[in-house]
Amino acid sequence: MSVNQNGYTTIEFLSVLAILTVIALLISPIILNIIEDSEEKTRIDAIEEYVDSIDDAVKIYIEEHPQDTIDDNLICSKTCNDKCVIDATLSGKDGEISKKCENATKTIEYYKRQHVVCESVIYNRLNSIVEVKGCIIDNDTSKTYSGDSKNGVTLDKKEKE
Repeated sequence: MSVNQNGYTTIEFLSVLAILTVIALLISPIILNIIEDSEEKTRIDAIEEYVDSIDDAVKIYIEEHPQDTIDDNLICSKTCNDKCVIDATLSGKDGEISKKCENATKTIEYYKRQHVVCESVIYNRLNSIVEVKGCIIDNDTSKTYSGDSKNGVTLDKKEKE
């Protein structure tokens, strides 16, 4: 009697399956880290683009209002104050820009990425730098970011630990 030798035995199939499982277990953390790093870079890029948009709005405002004395209260951040004139409170998300601060005469017009809200946005008139602190993206409060238009934006240290 002759046996057909064309197929795989159950042991061979299980051996191949075990090898593929080990390979997947070794590779998956690497792939997950790459995805996480990419998402983090995207978030930082979004906030840096937001800061650049604010910087552009400040420059345009200064050109349009050369007679105004520019101080650090120029930009409206999470909470409005009576001295801010550029509204940066609700920017982003599908190009929707909502004016929240009634006294603001200008809004951030050129930012179209993820919704960014910062605890404070300050224009430092001495060195013409926009500084942001406590920024969150899309209402995700698990990570906050800070930085400026000169040195870039980073994840806040308290969140890294």
